[in-house]
Amino acid sequence: MDQQQTPQWSPPPQQPAGWGGPGGMAPASRPLGVTLSAIWFYFLGVVLVLGAAAMLALGGFMESIFGSANTGGFFAGLGIFLAVFIGIFAVLMLLTGYGVWKGRGWGRIGGIIWGVLGILGGLSTLSGQNGLVSGVIMIAIWAGVIYALWMAKEWFAVR
Repeated sequence: MDQQQTPQWSPPPQQPAGWGGPGGMAPASRPLGVTLSAIWFYFLGVVLVLGAAAMLALGGFMESIFGSANTGGFFAGLGIFLAVFIGIFAVLMLLTGYGVWKGRGWGRIGGIIWGVLGILGGLSTLSGQNGLVSGVIMIAIWAGVIYALWMAKEWFAVR
């Protein structure tokens, strides 16, 4: 009686490795245009931060060369004023880049507003003789930003 007995039951079916649970979906990936727009805003924000630092340095440099007791720190004050003014725009650009990167609705709206202002700036440079190429490039970049943010409305709505 060397009979091998087979079990009367079978183990439950196993789920293949690497599969998620039922109904699990991966979040939609960020559209390429949105990613490029966020990088553009980050780039402009960093450039403006560097510009603000340059204004501080230039104001101090001009004060050391042209300043006297009669000027009362005019050049240094002008450098500080310009640095703060440019710094405000730098912070706004960086915040817009963050909002676009994270898919926030306010980032999308801010990016579209910056895009419209950028197109207006590009149009204003078209009138000059040397500004034709740079104006067309500015208009193309900002139009691409507006298009990308406008078309990604559903992606922003999910966030």
